[in-house]
Amino acid sequence: MRCSVFFRSMLVLGFSLLVAGCTSLQYVLPQSFNLSGDWTLDEEASDASFDVSEIWDSEKRAIFAGDAPDPTDSATFIVHDFPVVVSNSVHIEQDDESMGIRYDDAPYEDYKWGRNIRDGWRLDVGWDGRSLVVSKRRDSVKGTEIFSLNDSGDVLRVRVRVQSKDKNYTFDRVYARQ
Repeated sequence: MRCSVFFRSMLVLGFSLLVAGCTSLQYVLPQSFNLSGDWTLDEEASDASFDVSEIWDSEKRAIFAGDAPDPTDSATFIVHDFPVVVSNSVHIEQDDESMGIRYDDAPYEDYKWGRNIRDGWRLDVGWDGRSLVVSKRRDSVKGTEIFSLNDSGDVLRVRVRVQSKDKNYTFDRVYARQ
């Protein structure tokens, strides 16, 4: 009897996880969601960004010691592929089909709604409720940027989660509309 209850509980849990994992993003721009404009970082409300020079120094020491670091397992790729984690300001342009973002000292990023492939990344860009979700996957690296506006539309929170082969990173960056 005990095993039966345990297995039934595990079956219900497994089914719940399966259903939760099958939810998909919506690819039609909600009328009330507009990120267009200039945004400035609220440093007090945001997590600290990477110290890029410290990371590079650590990686150079590993290289000189004879180690060959995996670039996808390095924090430096996060700065390159997820520039919001080090940007003090962003400029966003948005229309019915896509969104373009200009970060500090980083190339312009253009995200088309839906599933795409760009620069080796498999992208899934759409809405989950009131948040814009940009999911990126390449090799052993998976990252998600979740863009959420407050009710008045003047505060943008970007949560960045990156999972590499051996490390996981999570950052919250908060911006005020200018």
